[in-house]
Amino acid sequence: MQPHPMMPAALALCLALTGCGGGETDAAASFRAEADAAEARALASADTRTCRADHECSLLSFANAFPSCTQHRDAPVLITSAGYARAVAAAESQRALAREAVAAHAGPPEFACADYVDPYPVPYCDQGQCKLRPVDALIPVDALSIKSR
Repeated sequence: MQPHPMMPAALALCLALTGCGGGETDAAASFRAEADAAEARALASADTRTCRADHECSLLSFANAFPSCTQHRDAPVLITSAGYARAVAAAESQRALAREAVAAHAGPPEFACADYVDPYPVPYCDQGQCKLRPVDALIPVDALSIKSR
């Protein structure tokens, strides 16, 4: 089987971009690793069990540690749990480290993302466990349909 005729050109372009500093820097990789570790600590400390009501649940928000249009990832947490303060502190640390990783990234020029704000999900208690519900799940189906006269 013959390689695609554009393969040598694509390979040369890839090597040229990598050689010119496009992509990951040591600083960005280090910040990203620290951000990943902070997220893991937050998730390990975030207990979601034994809630009795929706107001006992909250969310932890995590930032992307690489240039991306995705704004955040979220996880539920029980605010009355022993690990709640540790989880919140680790999530705050993760967001700061993720911002540093993005700032240190030596990738291509910034790209344009749609002018859209990702809504945060709504935490709730379901059978003794904190969970997250997308905001659009709270809108009644009838409100989304267009009614004809």
